[in-house]
Amino acid sequence: MDWHQRGELELIPGEVIQDEYIKAKVAELNDKFRIMACYFDPRFAEDITQSFENDHGIERFNVTQSATHMTAPIDDYERMVIDHKLHHNGHSVLNWQAGHCQVAPKGDKLKVLAKPNNNKDDPRTIDGMVAGVMGLAAELSKAGPQFSDYYENNELEIV
Repeated sequence: MDWHQRGELELIPGEVIQDEYIKAKVAELNDKFRIMACYFDPRFAEDITQSFENDHGIERFNVTQSATHMTAPIDDYERMVIDHKLHHNGHSVLNWQAGHCQVAPKGDKLKVLAKPNNNKDDPRTIDGMVAGVMGLAAELSKAGPQFSDYYENNELEIV
């Protein structure tokens, strides 16, 4: 996969995610785009997102990735895909993730996004798909800043 060579994926130096690298990238992107909000799962991102708020004034909103919280947004996301109301411009990484992301039942009526065969050790990632559902969940719940009702009458595009 040559995503990095094509500019579709930025590699982080080292073997693990480095918070300082992420913080610097957020600062750079905030200077360029003025980030309004950060939606995050508090289980793993509480500390780093606090720095986004403290250092850059980026408002933070919890979007828990539990089946209870994700089932309705997964249903909405699927509906938008089927109705051709969700576009992502053919980004290779997201295409790859969508190709193996699955909706897995949890209990009687709940759902989560999962890797193939729900195998957590599978190296194929689905983070982009999960982020898309989390973003949709945040927008549909009206958590965070209200930009306008643009998406009530237009298609949603993930870039």
